[in-house]
Amino acid sequence: MKRFWLLLLCAVVPPVLLIGGCGGGGGTPAAPTTVTVRGKVETEGSDPAAIAGARVVLGGKTTTTDSNGAFEFKDKVVTAVTRATVTVALSVSRDQYGTRLDDTVVLTIGATKTLETIRLPALPGTGTVSGKVVQSTDGAALVNAKVTLGTGNYAQSGRTDDNGLFQVSGVLTAEQAYRVTKTGFLPAAGVVDNVVQAQTTELPGSIKLVPSGAKATVSGTVRDEDGNALAQATVKSGTVTDQTDAQGRYELANLSAGTQTLTASKDGFNNSVREVEVTGDQGEIDFVLFSSNELGSLPTTPFNLAGRIVDGTGNPASDATVTAVKQGDQTASASLKTGADGKFYLFVPPGAYTIRAEKGAQSATKAVTLPTGGQIVTEIVLTLG
Repeated sequence: MKRFWLLLLCAVVPPVLLIGGCGGGGGTPAAPTTVTVRGKVETEGSDPAAIAGARVVLGGKTTTTDSNGAFEFKDKVVTAVTRATVTVALSVSRDQYGTRLDDTVVLTIGATKTLETIRLPALPGTGTVSGKVVQSTDGAALVNAKVTLGTGNYAQSGRTDDNGLFQVSGVLTAEQAYRVTKTGFLPAAGVVDNVVQAQTTELPGSIKLVPSGAKATVSGTVRDEDGNALAQATVKSGTVTDQTDAQGRYELANLSAGTQTLTASKDGFNNSVREVEVTGDQGEIDFVLFSSNELGSLPTTPFNLAGRIVDGTGNPASDATVTAVKQGDQTASASLKTGADGKFYLFVPPGAYTIRAEKGAQSATKAVTLPTGGQIVTEIVLTLG
């Protein structure tokens, strides 16, 4: 079996198995010793059976169980610093089974460890998700990043290997959210569009984690409620400020990555305040400012779709039911009834929607796409007929 180096992290962080060293010189390195780790993967239940072909990731290293469900990491060389043990993460996955994650596997340097039998719950009807996690600045693979698919009691979590690759099984089908975390980096979140039963869905492109303390630029456009560009509007985040140009565009440079509060303002308009996850890949952050005479008609809850419903003569249609339905899914995402001014404000996730307005026997529909990046789509006008 091919041998490779497993080294401890430097400084004061907990030791983990890694390829490569921490750099620096001075002193005589400790004599390398080896660790061997063995284990077995079986099904849960009163009559367990071996699971062949399970993917096992131990401290970033990978192997696969044999026909008896057994696996082995043999004679892996560890360079000891001052500690007699190392603590590593172990994750095991197999399609149609849940993923097991243990972040506290303790290995004694120079010894052989046989792990307790790992039992995976059978989860028929689920799918598997795979992908890669890299550093945003240089695209380098990130080992031991934690990847979680789904939420609540249905969530499944695993760790990336030395190549930044992950595989999480037991994921519920259809659209599922994911979240990736690693110490020293900002979390990343997203959505897998369609997890397929008994298949592996590979995420397109790599998931990029932004180092904590990194700097980035945020830009976008400021418009009024009718969609007109607003020049000389002020956009600021902390002490970083910019004014929009004739096209309503602004740019805030050198912002710290992470959650930032952005405020857009202009005389004669109500301020707009937004919390933005600054990553460098957050996309355009656009603002819509409503004129002061709109005060009192704005909703107190968040919204990102706004417009009005009118009758055949162009007059406001009150008491009309307005619904946003995500295309491809007939379940209503948001719904309300218009007031005397015929206006509506809805809050939905990014995506393609059909806006439906109904009043009595009259109705109207309009296709609308809400982009990512916290944008607001306004002046959606539907005429009942």
